[in-house]
Amino acid sequence: MRKIALTFILLALTASASYSAEEKLNNSLVMKLMSQLPKNAFTQLQSTLKNKLEWQKISPACSLKFFELLSTELAQAFPMLDALGKPGSGLFLGNFFWPGAFSECEGMKKFQYCLAGFSLKMYTFSKKVLDTQGVLGTCMPQECNQSDIRIVLNMLPLKLNYPPYIKASITFPQSSGLSIYGNTVLCEERDKSYSVGTKTMLAICGFLLAMCLLGTAIELLIDWLESPLACIYSRSMPLTLRSFSDSNALNGTALVDEANSLGSKESLSGDLEQLVPSPPVTHSLKDSLTLKLFLCFSLVKNTKAVLNTNAPDRAILSINGIRTISMMWVILGHCYAIGETTGGLENIADLLKVLRRFTFLSVENAFFSVDSFFLLSGLLVSYLGLKRLESKGKLPLWKFYLHRYIRLTPTYGFVILFFMYLLPLIGKGPMWSTITTKTLANTCKDYWWTNLLYINNFYPTQLAKECIGWGWYLANDMQFYVISPIILYGMYKLRLRGALIFNGYLIAVSALVTGLLINHYKLKALEVVADISSRPKNGPSFEDIIYTKPYCRIQPYLVGLMLGYFLFKKYKFQGTFKWLWYLIGWVVAIVLGMTVVYGTWGTSKAGGRPFSNAENIFYASLSRLTWALAVAWVIFACQNKFGGLVQNFLSWRAFMPLSRLTYGAYLIHPMTLLVFYQSKLSTRAYTDLDLAFQFVSITVMSYAAAFILAVTVEYPILNIDKWLFS
Repeated sequence: MRKIALTFILLALTASASYSAEEKLNNSLVMKLMSQLPKNAFTQLQSTLKNKLEWQKISPACSLKFFELLSTELAQAFPMLDALGKPGSGLFLGNFFWPGAFSECEGMKKFQYCLAGFSLKMYTFSKKVLDTQGVLGTCMPQECNQSDIRIVLNMLPLKLNYPPYIKASITFPQSSGLSIYGNTVLCEERDKSYSVGTKTMLAICGFLLAMCLLGTAIELLIDWLESPLACIYSRSMPLTLRSFSDSNALNGTALVDEANSLGSKESLSGDLEQLVPSPPVTHSLKDSLTLKLFLCFSLVKNTKAVLNTNAPDRAILSINGIRTISMMWVILGHCYAIGETTGGLENIADLLKVLRRFTFLSVENAFFSVDSFFLLSGLLVSYLGLKRLESKGKLPLWKFYLHRYIRLTPTYGFVILFFMYLLPLIGKGPMWSTITTKTLANTCKDYWWTNLLYINNFYPTQLAKECIGWGWYLANDMQFYVISPIILYGMYKLRLRGALIFNGYLIAVSALVTGLLINHYKLKALEVVADISSRPKNGPSFEDIIYTKPYCRIQPYLVGLMLGYFLFKKYKFQGTFKWLWYLIGWVVAIVLGMTVVYGTWGTSKAGGRPFSNAENIFYASLSRLTWALAVAWVIFACQNKFGGLVQNFLSWRAFMPLSRLTYGAYLIHPMTLLVFYQSKLSTRAYTDLDLAFQFVSITVMSYAAAFILAVTVEYPILNIDKWLFS
């Protein structure tokens, strides 16, 4: 540290010579310090300057600040140097992130914390043993810009403490290939003033909070005022009648929630309600048109709707467990995909060994969880749509689309605004500035409208440029929903033949298109989870060509449509040996599911053989279809009471509230991951146990945030939608 400090002094003296007399500062203290150095110290320090002309490239404000700092405020120079990142142990494990002391730098006035990308090369006996890139944390005066910081760092005598026969060099090149979110140097923003967007978003949150509090107060007041009447009425009404009349479209399973998107006014228990005489009509303050609007925001009402575990007899309860488990599978996969790749990991080599384990395949192939969502979406649309067609003979298309858009988009838009304007204010740390850089901020500022139109999986053309990249799923799901009435009418008119013809044809077309694209672009079917270093930096990628495109992802949705038709028609195996058919179905489903998840071991293991072109085409074209068939059988068998312990577990009532929170959890959990990992002040080491604790905490926090989002935004919107169209 002493040598680096003296280097700064020498740099300041060199810089001062290039300015006019008026610009020169009093350097008596500096000269006094220089006079106390050993005779050869000046020569040694001078030798560390690779090029004196480099210093003259620094802006005058920055160089003068260094001179002022070292001549009159020397006490601040040493904390600045102390906050500088230093090389640590474990270089050959991948410890190339040296953040320094972020908090120490933050506590210094007129200084800024910056991250700088560096190139590290290490030689022993003239043989290169290490050639890599990393990130260094620095603490520099605010007067210095990114170019100044890079030049200063290049002139510092940063060295690794190794024996003389090991030579190492650390440089900070001005290279586009060595960047931190597009910058060779990235500095923490000290300006905490709120933008217009931030103020607007805070005003929206304040309005929603006020409406929720007001709606809650109004409901509690009305209940208190009407409590005597409610007691008399509850004694006179039969128990069975109360149990049915208390249910509504929001207080059931996910099937009831989806019924609103189809414009249906009856719940799944509607047929049973017709068997019981209607209760006497009573007037309530809650019937007031004005008060109904405020009651839409009632926290009491919405909390009861989320936590309710009542369900009609014909509800498909197994989908609640499948939806919840799939959501947790998504979070687990993103703990690795987002959490372990955002920087700050000091034993990357150990993590790479974990990625090659057989047991890791269940995490590596977590993207099949999204195909489960597509399957469930198709199932609900088909089951409820056919029910509507049978009772009414047609679908009210304008309600079919409008309700769906209203149900999803306001909550979606709120999360986008939160990501743009409030998320950057939540945390801070060495890596936190990456959230507020142009790359992450401008993606939403430039492309937010594509998300609200649900075309973000086509434009922008790259997944990395999308506003909240995980929104590609919602775009696909909406596009499937738009074309679903055509298939529903075909199944309704042509019955089983129509279901097989329409869905079978589209499945075949999807498989063919996927195979052709894989063959044309020579893509790897497992490129999403392959070793990052083996991916081409330029050119088409699997994510952009295959992973986010509806014509490649529609197969599970089509399987869901057919499953909905089978359940609607109440198809089941008959006869004495029906148990044998169900047993065969379970065996086949288990084999299919295990094959698509663990069948890639030969490629994923260390030293494994990559897929051939034919294998890539086959796996990419049929793996999602295979997974969807396996999950569809689980639902079919459970609904027909041949699920055994699996049926009991998936139909567990505790899954119902968690299932209702899936939409919010999906939108929020990536931001929870960013806050958790990007706000850490130091590096961390990967262990399986540490990841397990992180997964549990992130899951709990994501669902807690999803609950808040549900009772303050999502369910009030659903209530308003029902209130407007009832």
